[in-house]
Amino acid sequence: RKIVGTHVRRDWDTLRQEGMEIEWSRNVEYFSRAIEVTRKLFGPIAIVICTDDYAWASMAFKSLPQEEFPVFFSPHANPDPELTRKCKWTMACNAPLVDMAILASSDAVVVSGVSTFSWWA
Repeated sequence: RKIVGTHVRRDWDTLRQEGMEIEWSRNVEYFSRAIEVTRKLFGPIAIVICTDDYAWASMAFKSLPQEEFPVFFSPHANPDPELTRKCKWTMACNAPLVDMAILASSDAVVVSGVSTFSWWA
């Protein structure tokens, strides 16, 4: 299987303040279509999700058939939003470095709208 790194940026309060909200990149259909296109290009794939919103991402991706698209989360993705926020902003658990390494070593990356983090990968 090819590995598809998927960056799901959901920190929309910050993006709205910066005037950069892009609606299409925060809905499930965008990610589903991107994953389907990637599957058609590569054949069997596994998805690794790097996100700042575990709750939304786990709900959004649970509809994918696991036998066809196994879904894994970055090691720092956590159901506890406070821990995720602490990791993201303080580097307490090297979360951004781990996510960048995951995305950069993936066979393909599904980027998240205006997030330059996934573009750099």
